[in-house]
Amino acid sequence: MTNEAIVMRLGNDAAPARIVDETDGTVSPHTGRMLRHITIETVFCGEDEHEHAEECLVRDAKIDTTDAEGNTATSLVGKRSYSFTSGSSQYRYTVELDAYEELRVTQLDIDDLSVIPYHYEERAEKGGIVIDARARLDAKQYDRLLALLQSDIDYWPVVRRGISDEARQMRLGGMLRWSQEGDIVKHDILLIEKGHDEERPGRIGLLEPQTSYTRWTLASTTELLDGLLDLLGNKGVLTEMERTALRGATKERALERCREFFRVPDLDNIDP
Repeated sequence: MTNEAIVMRLGNDAAPARIVDETDGTVSPHTGRMLRHITIETVFCGEDEHEHAEECLVRDAKIDTTDAEGNTATSLVGKRSYSFTSGSSQYRYTVELDAYEELRVTQLDIDDLSVIPYHYEERAEKGGIVIDARARLDAKQYDRLLALLQSDIDYWPVVRRGISDEARQMRLGGMLRWSQEGDIVKHDILLIEKGHDEERPGRIGLLEPQTSYTRWTLASTTELLDGLLDLLGNKGVLTEMERTALRGATKERALERCREFFRVPDLDNIDP
């Protein structure tokens, strides 16, 4: 509603303002809701108020506004400008504000795995969203996470309870840091939406080309060990049953061996 009176909170100070324009802003990439976009005008008197406004009204700063009915909303500062007349103490500001969404997840569902993150960040990227989360997992949850990481399925339905009940197709970003705390595993979780991947079909992965060289070295080492097992079998040192058992046990222990590279003393001592 244009010409509506509101009050802005700038630190501990209240600044009366009025809405001079209101339009539908952008669609939220997080919730799909239409975000309110308003333009306000306000006046600050004197150098002290002007300097305080300059400190508070910087792009992407969060400010609270209250309407005449007492409803409070949080907005992000967009474009802003001011004008003044020589000899006058008044600084007239025009400020654009976009509605701010506070993303509070209560539960993260990854296929049939449900976790409650104690750290959660979600950012919009081209084509989709990316989630960085940290959660405490019991043995059953941890086993399921490992199964998802080992699966040949690339994308899983992910629901961010408390933000949106809509399932998004997302992939897990591989094995990440973790630590043990009694029977609980604290684990970082990275999720990337399918649409984001589709916007970057020619993307170069993290730690490339080092990762590709490492894969080549591991493949060569695996071939060497397989050849050694066959040689020992042909010379009668190992039976076929022993070779088969050894290969099976190695495959089962491979993920456990791999995850040790990501183990840290205490995950909470490392910034997410």
